[in-house]
This record gives sequence, C-alpha cells and structure tokens, in this order.
Amino acid sequence: MRGARDGALLDALRGVHWPARSVVAGTFTGTHQSRMRGTSAEFTEYRLYRQGDDPRRLDWRLLGRTDRAYIRLTTDRAVLPTMIVVDASASLAYPADTQEKWRLAAQLTLGLAAVAHSDGDPVGVVIAGSHGVAALPMRTRRGVVMEIARLLAATTPTPEGSATVVPALALARRAARLVIVSDFLGDADAMLQAA
Repeated sequence: MRGARDGALLDALRGVHWPARSVVAGTFTGTHQSRMRGTSAEFTEYRLYRQGDDPRRLDWRLLGRTDRAYIRLTTDRAVLPTMIVVDASASLAYPADTQEKWRLAAQLTLGLAAVAHSDGDPVGVVIAGSHGVAALPMRTRRGVVMEIARLLAATTPTPEGSATVVPALALARRAARLVIVSDFLGDADAMLQAA
C-alpha cells in the first residue's frame, strides 16, 4: 500500500520546480542562477564594454569586425546541493497505532527530495531516530529518490527512547540548501542554533 501512495505522490509532483531564493555560488551547471559570470555556453546578449569589466569576457571576433568592444553576457546556471534532515524521534510516533505524523513527515521528505532531484540537484537525507542516525549522501544519480523512499520505509519511530537531531545536522554541513523535517518538540532551540 505504501508503494502505491509514494508512486501517486511522485506522479503528482512531476513538473514542480523548487528554485533557489537567491543566486547560487556553484561551479557545476544546473537550473539555478549562478554567481559565476561568463562561463556558460548559453548566450544571452551583448553589452558595450565599460571600464572595470573583465577583459576575458570580451568578444574578440566582434571587436575585430566592428572596432567596438562588446561583452558577451550569458545565462549561467548552477546546482544547489540539498540535504534533508528528518526527525524520527518518539514524538513522531503519534498516534501509536497509525503513526500518521511519521507517515506525513516521510511523504514530505520524499516529495521534497523528488522535486530537488528533478531540478538536477544532488539530494541526500539524514534520519535521526532513537536507534541512531541513518544517512544517504547527496547524489544526482537516477535511483536516489527510490533509495530515499526505501530508507524512509525502513525507518519507524518508536514511542520509547529519545533522539536528538543536532548530531545529524553535522552530517549535512556541505549542503547549500538544508531542510529540517521535524515537529520541533524536544531540542528545538539546540536544533535551530546548530542549523
């Protein structure tokens, strides 16, 4: 039954994009606007050279034909590595018979991972539960969303025991985009400070 719900969720999210809030400082080509200028093959327009412009961006062929210096403007794009940290503590095992809270957190995590992956971004997940931390590193390969779905399906928060998300945040340090899926019960202040 869970596989059918996951499939319906992934089908519903097809075509949804998750753009970056601001310009990304990345060197690999992706879908988000990059701070790096002049490295893309995607030409946008010419602009007259102004003092202070980088002379490496001059279009030398156009300068030779027209005797006027023009800068080649390009639309540069970058990837945005995304790490999703999921709280699988005892508070998410509510209600105990259905664990609806955990099911919704798992669906949200899977949906966010699928949308980030469809934009070409590397995506990974860290799950902090009472049994320890389970992690999948950030990847762009084809089956990463299904790997995340399998890891979420194999994780079940238990009503007893305690877990803290703060150590799991240390595994997500390299991510440019950090997502925390939690109910923020327990160590919320420490978690937000570590994030």
